[in-house]
Amino acid sequence: MTFRPINDDHAVERCEFAIGLNAPLSPRETNLIHSRAALWCEELPAITVSELDVPTDPVAQFIIGPNNVGLLFSYLRPDGSAVWSMQCGFNEILITATRYTRWATTWSVAQTLIAKVLSVLQNPQNPRQVISVALRVRDEFYAAAGHQASSALVQSKFVSGLVLAQDSTWHNNLGWFEPISDSPVLNHLNISTRNDTFGDEARRSLQISHLQQIRLEDADRPPLIADQSAAAAAVDAIELMMTELHIRNKRVMTELLTPELASRIGLRGNP
Repeated sequence: MTFRPINDDHAVERCEFAIGLNAPLSPRETNLIHSRAALWCEELPAITVSELDVPTDPVAQFIIGPNNVGLLFSYLRPDGSAVWSMQCGFNEILITATRYTRWATTWSVAQTLIAKVLSVLQNPQNPRQVISVALRVRDEFYAAAGHQASSALVQSKFVSGLVLAQDSTWHNNLGWFEPISDSPVLNHLNISTRNDTFGDEARRSLQISHLQQIRLEDADRPPLIADQSAAAAAVDAIELMMTELHIRNKRVMTELLTPELASRIGLRGNP
């Protein structure tokens, strides 16, 4: 069989939405977010408080501070894995969805959570500001064991024919910058194949992880979050940026995949 997406109509295994603030959360702010958990308890009823390790692969532009207490709010499956989660730690608000339907539906949930957290953080005396907006999407496909990725990917500026012709598993890592307005956007594109099993079936998996991280220049940053109206304006600005990152991710995936596979997951139709 040729490569097919992990879902019937899309290949998204997980989607991560992140914002980076201009300074790490203080203990007071961490406690404040914890105390207001009722605002999102319907979406994320489980709460974990723990000391965070510094991530090796952060999503948003990262700032480390002395307060390493992190909050993890989540909606869990019976096996304990998270369907949705929101982690608040250091200067990052990170929302992860592992049940993706379509962009509009998934982003709507993430946007609501971001709006609620920013409303909690509003402070006229020491207002926060968003300095980074990031999106990471991981797509996954699978085929029979030993299948070459050339049946799923086309030779392009993102991946060479030498890699595609490999019978063995491989990894391709690429990074570049491109602007949005005056702000640089870091892109990390990681593509890899691996051998695994599903039940008694040996198969080959293809994973594509695309991180886009906007490092906002002063002129492009949302307003200082001093009050509710400023928090709402920041959310509106974040929505525009996330939508642009989504469009750019679709363009990259369209260039990577064969036309048949791109059509199958909706890249040549609805988002």
